Amino acid sequence: MLTDRKHTQSDELECLRARLAELEQRLGLSTDRLALESSQKDAQLREKEELRLIEQYVYEADMQWDKRHLCIPAKKLFHHLFEIGVLEPNSRQHKSVLDKLVAALGAVAKRSRKSGNLLISWFSWIMSFLQLMRDEANFDIPPLERDGITKFSQISNADRSAAVASSASTSSGSSTAGTPVQSFQKELWSLLRWIADTYCEDTRETLSQSVISTMLSTEDSYGLFEPVKTNKAPGELVCDHLSDLMECMQQNHICEVITNQFLLVALASINAVVANSLFASSRRPAGSLCTPSVGFQVKLALSQLRNWMHENRPSLGELAISLLEVSNALASLLVTITNEQAFSTPAQVRELYQPLTFAQMLSVAQSFQPDRVSSDTVSAQVLKLLRDNAEACSAEELLLAPAWKIEDTTTRLKHASRQ
Repeated sequence: MLTDRKHTQSDELECLRARLAELEQRLGLSTDRLALESSQKDAQLREKEELRLIEQYVYEADMQWDKRHLCIPAKKLFHHLFEIGVLEPNSRQHKSVLDKLVAALGAVAKRSRKSGNLLISWFSWIMSFLQLMRDEANFDIPPLERDGITKFSQISNADRSAAVASSASTSSGSSTAGTPVQSFQKELWSLLRWIADTYCEDTRETLSQSVISTMLSTEDSYGLFEPVKTNKAPGELVCDHLSDLMECMQQNHICEVITNQFLLVALASINAVVANSLFASSRRPAGSLCTPSVGFQVKLALSQLRNWMHENRPSLGELAISLLEVSNALASLLVTITNEQAFSTPAQVRELYQPLTFAQMLSVAQSFQPDRVSSDTVSAQVLKLLRDNAEACSAEELLLAPAWKIEDTTTRLKHASRQ
């Protein structure tokens, strides 16, 4: 009896222990489930807050600037993210919100492409955010307001294309080595460069159309022989475009250095359009542009451009003029090419029409056509001198590079500032 009672007590004890273990397990699972649900709820709330911030300061941003020329929506979003630790340099957390922010900025930038003013406003937004990362979060970022857009910010074409593609979608972002914040910084640089290159490309296209329709017009629209057909001088429309560029930069609080970079790209583009149109004139179905009338029009337009630069950007001085020197030399060549006295010796020709090469001058001479300004033709003596001194080159090698990158202006600006 005693033995049976002990066995019964022992079994009951084991049952109690098993029951206790089962209850503990259930309690633990319940606790884990509650913790998981709480964590998921926190994540959902955090994501909702992230989306709200991005919607407020990106998609629905009210573009205004403070006294330091910082974009206010970018400034407010920076402080929100900074306060909650998103921008800690070595943090590997918060990747999600950084990816969402890059995607949002890429989307609004691409959507703004047709409006140069709106596109530059996003340039200003990103520039402000990078400045704040440098000044308030101690990131190693060069001062854009001092150095402009330099090759430091340039990444390979493949990387830039990939960054723009990913920023315009909702993909999970960059695979670049480093912390999420470091990848985020690089993607902002990439997007800033994409906006600059896109704006320059659109500016080149607009200026090209204006240059061809005014400075290189073959009609007597400016009263060389007949009453004027327009109340605008040959360079006025181009100057208007430069004024629009300046106004766009001022409205979006872009610093002087970067404004100068955009202006220099525009001037280089004007120079390339004029020069390349004249060098390729022999292949033009509508007839050659290499006429005395076009020479006078280009000279008049370049004079207007120099006056515009003197009034609006005197700080650029000789640098701006030097970017138009090929066009200026070509205009002089068209006006004087029938004057044999200007072509007495190779040394004289080289000095008069620098920086043109003999091959470039020969191309223009062979395409030259007299018109109502002058019925004279290019003499055999002039053609022989140019032909004897011209270096062998293809038609493509005569052309100027049509697409200056914005960082190409950096060295020139620094050189000009030392003079």
